[in-house]
Amino acid sequence: VILGGGDGTINYVLSSLVKTQLPMLLFPLGTANLLARSFNLKAELKELLDLVENGETVPMDLGMVNGIYF
Repeated sequence: VILGGGDGTINYVLSSLVKTQLPMLLFPLGTANLLARSFNLKAELKELLDLVENGETVPMDLGMVNGIYF
């Protein structure tokens, strides 16, 4: 799943991604992009396409409070 957005977009779809166990690639178009910065992702289409073609998956830790993932 390729998400165009930022941290808020991830929060919005996170529970669905956890349920389906689909991998996610973030195309950082949000305001703060804290997660994208943590993984050194840039809003460059060529880099995104290279990651889709040759990228590797990286596991992430998740937490949950009151039934909401973060």
